[in-house]
Amino acid sequence: MAVFYLMFSLFVGVCSYYLVKLYRFYLRLGKTSLNTKDSLYETYYEIRLNMELYKTFGFALVPFLILFLFGVLYFEIPEFFNNGLNSTGFLIATFSIVIFSILYMGFALEWWVHHFFGKYAKEIRKVIDELKEE
Repeated sequence: MAVFYLMFSLFVGVCSYYLVKLYRFYLRLGKTSLNTKDSLYETYYEIRLNMELYKTFGFALVPFLILFLFGVLYFEIPEFFNNGLNSTGFLIATFSIVIFSILYMGFALEWWVHHFFGKYAKEIRKVIDELKEE
């Protein structure tokens, strides 16, 4: 039970750190005035920086996703773990869970970030490029 509380407190700590950083970004974004070229540049680079912050937040959650999948596997199929940690089935399942988790989070994060932030970053970049041409 202590391991559960340790992992849960680490999960809460990681989430709190990233969510506070993202909340501060949204507060700064709400106060930004887009009336000068410099503020457009600043906003564009802050959006790009926070796109990467979202990605690192997601990848920071991958170990917790892996442990969750192991927990589900352990409680749904307990005899799977009773065969021993050196069994081929256990090694294949471990490898599969790790690869699946990393690939799933990678694809999901890329889609999520580009869907919710990418279009706004492109619009701001387009305005900045138009200002360069003049």
